[in-house]
Amino acid sequence: MKNEKRFISFMYPVLSGVMGGVQHQIINLITYYANNGYLVRLYDYDNGLIKRKLDEKEVKNYQFCLLDDEKIIRNLGDEVFILTGVLGIKYPLNFVNKNVKILIWDVYTPVWYDFDKVKRIFTIPNLKNDFIKLVNEHNGIGFMEDTGFNYFNDQIKACEFNGSDIIPVCLPSTESTYVSKLSYDTGKPLIIGYIGRAVDWKVMPLRHLITTLLRSEIEFKIKVITNNATVFKNLLDIDNENIEFLEGVVGEELDQYIIENINVGYSMGVSALELGKFAIPTILADFSKSKFDDTYRFQWLKDSKMYSLGKDVNTISDYSDRKTISQMLNLKPDLKKIGSETKDYVDSHHSIEITANKIIDKIEKTELYAYSYSGVSFKIYKLYYYLTRLFNRNEKFKGWAKK
Repeated sequence: MKNEKRFISFMYPVLSGVMGGVQHQIINLITYYANNGYLVRLYDYDNGLIKRKLDEKEVKNYQFCLLDDEKIIRNLGDEVFILTGVLGIKYPLNFVNKNVKILIWDVYTPVWYDFDKVKRIFTIPNLKNDFIKLVNEHNGIGFMEDTGFNYFNDQIKACEFNGSDIIPVCLPSTESTYVSKLSYDTGKPLIIGYIGRAVDWKVMPLRHLITTLLRSEIEFKIKVITNNATVFKNLLDIDNENIEFLEGVVGEELDQYIIENINVGYSMGVSALELGKFAIPTILADFSKSKFDDTYRFQWLKDSKMYSLGKDVNTISDYSDRKTISQMLNLKPDLKKIGSETKDYVDSHHSIEITANKIIDKIEKTELYAYSYSGVSFKIYKLYYYLTRLFNRNEKFKGWAKK
């Protein structure tokens, strides 16, 4: 791949707001590919979030392609676009040069929920079925975790298609070992760290953990690291002196805080990996916009299956390999051993090398091109996209994405 003249191109044009997990994946991968001799491009605004972060990191060996606020994308060609989620449908429809390959790297929820919105407006033809057939026939999709992988493959069981692959989310490699300066000694509270944005589906799991801990005999303190402490407090709606909120702690400052202040982690997605990479024993948080059922059980990140970094609680039917929080923490477990196993899991499943190589392998297989999006159903989707741009404007996205 390195010897070819085909670029690996990324695009997630957002001007402001919070840097989410997907944007961090793009930054990590552009940095890795650029530093390892690959041809790589970023399509973004001059002051886009990803462009700014790459400038801060002084990443140089990539080609920057400027976007404006027009409805078309003047892509240069000779490239494979790595597009996340629903962007894999929206962007190819607007490419000027449609003779480019597409690899959709999906996180499940955005694509399929957006399809459901379209179906309420247009019932014929079935866009979801057309899309599944298209990307499978052309081997053009990979999933970040097991939920999307399982859903997608369930949809195509009756058909002889190629299926999909899991290309896990990743972190840059780290040589860190367990260096927490705190110990879990009798008579001392357990310091639990939670990293997450102030949105309802990320707050609800922490609310359930806290209410569960309050009913237990475990002494604890919670350190909540978030983008907006005020909003998080309001959503959490629990007034307890053992909960501390920290806002805007990122980068090296976040790493140092984790090392010096956290006994046990509790997070989902990339945030769980941020804790686990330092061999912090980390409990994997699942997500929901509503209250967790009392029958819910927890699991360590190290015990996750098929690269899962958190599930919709409504999709969990089997708790046989999970435990109550008291079973996990009340018996004073060997946290150093669990932490070491957690770091081993992160390194062996979510390293940047693993993900970057899986993407390269998938690029070699995909035959999905932008010009493949030529059917009636995709023209309907394009109409729907323009309608949402017209009636659902948001300045920070400059029209490329919805609220």
